[in-house]
Amino acid sequence: MSTQTYTSYAAAIAAHGIGAQIAVYGPADYRVHTGTGSPAWAETALQSAQFAAITQINATRDAIEQGTFTYLGKQIDADPVSCQRITVAASTAQMALSASVPYALEWSCADNSLLALDAMGVLGMMQALGSHGLAVHLHARGLKTAVLAATTVEQVAAVDLVTGWPS
Repeated sequence: MSTQTYTSYAAAIAAHGIGAQIAVYGPADYRVHTGTGSPAWAETALQSAQFAAITQINATRDAIEQGTFTYLGKQIDADPVSCQRITVAASTAQMALSASVPYALEWSCADNSLLALDAMGVLGMMQALGSHGLAVHLHARGLKTAVLAATTVEQVAAVDLVTGWPS
């Protein structure tokens, strides 16, 4: 059994591939377990608790980020395919604005209702999507900071991983 340390998540993935067991010890301390036996990152109860909390934070972050966001009082889908559609619509809207041609569409919302948008409305939807993602990311980062600053299992358990997420 061995553990290799990397300064970024991307470097750990590049070296070991998707699916590697990567433990986060700090902002520039990513460790990958290789070989057999217990992973080095699970050697202490504190490290196990931190790893479990960060895994839960990541799962919650991904679910919220890829759920829905509010725009003009409507819930808009934010799954990867919907994000791609929003990006294409925003690019098209920007081209229409640059060419001074009219642009309008009816966007299908999460509840299947329609939202009439012009070019500026589509760009506003793209901005709302970006703001949603950033708010979720910042909350997750704050939770991870608190978890990694903990010096006992009890302190990790005291970090509220459920409330406070952006809606």
